[in-house]
Amino acid sequence: MAHVFLICGHGAGDSGAVGNGYQEQERVRTLGARIKALGGDYVTLADTSKNWYKTAGINTLTIPKDWQILELHMDSGAASARGGHVIIKQGYTADKYDNALAKMLKEILPGRSNMIVGRGDLANVNRASAKGYGYRLVEFGFISNANDVKIFNSRMDDIAEGVLEAFNIPTKRIKQIPGKAKNDNQLWYRAHCQNLGWLDPVHDGQTAGTTGFSTRMEALLLDIRKIREENPDAKLSGDFHVQNIGTVHLDNIEPDTLIGTIGKSLRLEAFKLHLTGVPDKKLYYEAHVQDIGWQGVRKDGEMAGTTGQSKRIEAVRIWVE
Repeated sequence: MAHVFLICGHGAGDSGAVGNGYQEQERVRTLGARIKALGGDYVTLADTSKNWYKTAGINTLTIPKDWQILELHMDSGAASARGGHVIIKQGYTADKYDNALAKMLKEILPGRSNMIVGRGDLANVNRASAKGYGYRLVEFGFISNANDVKIFNSRMDDIAEGVLEAFNIPTKRIKQIPGKAKNDNQLWYRAHCQNLGWLDPVHDGQTAGTTGFSTRMEALLLDIRKIREENPDAKLSGDFHVQNIGTVHLDNIEPDTLIGTIGKSLRLEAFKLHLTGVPDKKLYYEAHVQDIGWQGVRKDGEMAGTTGQSKRIEAVRIWVE
């Protein structure tokens, strides 16, 4: 995965393009903040109080050469003009990041015939090239087009997540799983993942962890206090198989019971859960496993994951019905 150095265009008194009640400098800073929030430590958000074009900030920038610079903009034109695209240095060949960004833009903000365009007349494109930095400028649609603005605003997290996925960066976004989460937030859980630490809590069939980023889940917290409000005798127990440790049985899992390990770089490989004291509900769960993907739903007491295969669990979903 890459590390992204994120520049938000215009600012410092320069509004950039204006249209449909919005200023470009404000919109791209809002998007930049979401990309940073969802990308965490894999994203460095450049000083948003600066105008990186007018100050020629790239000329004095010192970052690792394997970092990737992404500059955020919105375009302006006729009210009918729409769509996003990627701008790279003229004469350069688009790399995998450019192509992935273009693919995302074509799906979310379509309208351009050329999704990747080479330019030799843009200052920051040339400055980054002169310093040997990987760079691209992305126009996230036309601020002068009402539909593009509507998409930009309503699907900002989709766009931010698409940017992160283009650079193979795990996202901290919580995704709703269709068909699940029908139980009034009864079962909450939280994953601790390689390089990411604790992710935000999720509930009732939502995904905890990551998929597609080869990131191991190292620990898990489970919370059934909402279930106990209606079922005081509810009790959660389980068996958990951890790399180099083996299977650990936990008889009474409380919200602060650590399942797995932290700081030891050990993968969680398998688990089974057992819920008692709730006669009208059944417990279900599934694991996303290295080289396998989602294994399929397991019910109360069945094993999810693998043992003896040195495969990491990468994500889980847990719910009661």
